[in-house]
Amino acid sequence: MIGPIIGEPQALGLLPAPAGRRVGAPIALDVLPRFVGYREIVGGILLFLGLFARPTAMISSMVAVAAYFYGAAPRGLWPIRNGGNETLLYAVVFAYIAVVGGGGWSLDRLIRTLGVRDKSELRPSATKTFSESK
Repeated sequence: MIGPIIGEPQALGLLPAPAGRRVGAPIALDVLPRFVGYREIVGGILLFLGLFARPTAMISSMVAVAAYFYGAAPRGLWPIRNGGNETLLYAVVFAYIAVVGGGGWSLDRLIRTLGVRDKSELRPSATKTFSESK
């Protein structure tokens, strides 16, 4: 569910919405280039579907870390004081997804399992015994 969470605010800011754009004071993320918002929309959709989850999560993690150092770190050392705790949380969650993958219900897994005809190919080669490998 992390995909819709990161994609929704950017979609509301970049695409025409019935509610319109917020009228409050601009924040630091408003000065970022528009392509960052589009990348977050596409990345959120890909993560939601579980398609290309590892590379998408790795890129999103790196962007979150860069956003922390660009937007929050100049305001102070501690994330709880500089407002960067949510950004660091996103970076850690994306790094976790980049390591473990999209999970059992992801499209990546579905595509991988449909491409394998023999179930023995799903086992890692390290678990095969010496007599099976001949």
